[in-house]
Amino acid sequence: MKKNISQLDKNLRLICPSNNSDVIWISPADKRLRIEGLYWFKENKGAFYRLPKSVKKNLRPEVWALAKCPAGGCIAFKSNTTLLRIRVKNHDTSHMPHMPLSGSNGISLFAGTKGELRPWATAVPDMLKNKFEREFFINITPEVRDYRLYLPLYHPLQSLLIGISKNASIMPPSPHVLKSQ
Repeated sequence: MKKNISQLDKNLRLICPSNNSDVIWISPADKRLRIEGLYWFKENKGAFYRLPKSVKKNLRPEVWALAKCPAGGCIAFKSNTTLLRIRVKNHDTSHMPHMPLSGSNGISLFAGTKGELRPWATAVPDMLKNKFEREFFINITPEVRDYRLYLPLYHPLQSLLIGISKNASIMPPSPHVLKSQ
């Protein structure tokens, strides 16, 4: 009898959002958020590309295809939210034989206090759908934390929204802390 892996191990289930409607959705273009690693985000009118759209005509199609992948991109912010969700639309759902879906299409959350961010969770898409919504957490203590959402290595993002609790505040992230050796 075939079983879904989540039936065998609850830690491997996809965490889909609850029906909690106390969520406000924020665009990555919001001025309180900082986009890192995608220098031309504003010039590209919110597209998660690693190069400006203006150079497309000068590049080989293979190079442009990779430039549309947000590898190295990150969305940073600070909030006292008690829940965190994302709503994502990927370009496609193709699977890469050499890489897990969590790396090629997933979005990883790091959270913590200034200079002490730790891995929290990874939102993994469904294999057959290019749209997905995931909940990183719900009902945590409302204290101000820094958050970093690391974008997929491959597969261009068509859209992404960040959901926080309705009464939460959202602020620019803490500056990066460089530790001396």
